[in-house]
Amino acid sequence: MNARLEELIEGSERLTSVFGAWPTFHDAEVVELYFERGEVNEARNVFELPRLLVKVLLFDEYMGRLPFEHQSIATILFNEIEGFSMKDFNYQNAIYGLDIEPFEREPTRFKVCFDGAFGMSAEFRSSGIKVLSVIASQRGVRPELGFAESDMKAR
Repeated sequence: MNARLEELIEGSERLTSVFGAWPTFHDAEVVELYFERGEVNEARNVFELPRLLVKVLLFDEYMGRLPFEHQSIATILFNEIEGFSMKDFNYQNAIYGLDIEPFEREPTRFKVCFDGAFGMSAEFRSSGIKVLSVIASQRGVRPELGFAESDMKAR
């Protein structure tokens, strides 16, 4: 990820402060997804498009060996998602990486790809990305899952 893209992702410093740079998400695992359909009500002038919250378990590999460093759960909000396509979500959803590319003509819109290694892979477009939190996680301890209502209100 280039520095310019980092500037376009709100809250990116939550990840870079833990990992020293934007992580590659190589061998990360998608542990939870939450969709909200949004609301379109022309009479009330409300135009909220679908949103997606994702929790990802990620870490730094130390020279390709154990122990893993900085094991964390990152919660990421993708606003105004379109063209969503996903396959193979199952009991483990390891990814090769998380690719985020801005559109040339609309740099605040992104093409997002969860490059599946085992289990889930997904692609979609988003009009805004926000890293909501990064919480340290212990190896071998199942992360606490579930989203707080306040997560979806964070736009």
